[in-house]
Amino acid sequence: MAGPGDFSALFLQLPAAAFVLQGDRFVAFNPMTLDLLGRSAAELLQHSFWDFIDPAMQRVLRDRYRAWMMGRPLEFHGVTPVVTGTGERRWVEVFRRRIDYAGATAVLVTAFDLTDRWAWLESAKRAIDRYDGPPTVDADRLAVHEGGGRKPAGRARATQALTRRQAEVLDLVARGRSNKQIARDLGITEGTAKLHVFSLMRAYQVPNRTMLAVIAHAPAESTDV
Repeated sequence: MAGPGDFSALFLQLPAAAFVLQGDRFVAFNPMTLDLLGRSAAELLQHSFWDFIDPAMQRVLRDRYRAWMMGRPLEFHGVTPVVTGTGERRWVEVFRRRIDYAGATAVLVTAFDLTDRWAWLESAKRAIDRYDGPPTVDADRLAVHEGGGRKPAGRARATQALTRRQAEVLDLVARGRSNKQIARDLGITEGTAKLHVFSLMRAYQVPNRTMLAVIAHAPAESTDV
């Protein structure tokens, strides 16, 4: 574990991998970060953060990160491919916040291994593709509806049957927005935003908004840092 005082004590209690980056280096991390990456504390401190990113994506993600450090708005949520100590490629869902750490700008990251859930999602998507007509809900009227003409199958059908408002909500969910933020951005009540999200979860047959966000904007090879 690296990091001073109370900050280190807080890290030890988090039920997720958490670390702080300054420049390209780890300056603080908790034991779950070591478990996630399958690395020792010495390895994290001796190497650049990018040494643990899938080589095919290192340059793209590093350039994006450096742009954030130069003032570009920091994206709160993303998915990053990492390589563990055993050489296994894993997909990690990350949540970021720019902070001041020890008197300098840094990025606080919490991370969750998405790989097993992604495998479940692929299984769910195959099930959806086999299902002739997943229900879609018009949240403006809270009524199940069917589109006219030829009906595409599976996920494509669910996407094409969305109302304009549902498509807007889906885009905001994919960006990591909360119901309150969605309501504010679209000028609707928080209760209406919740109903829209519920209708989208029914349409795509997923159990939570995290899976909804992944299926909405992240095909198997899309990445973010």
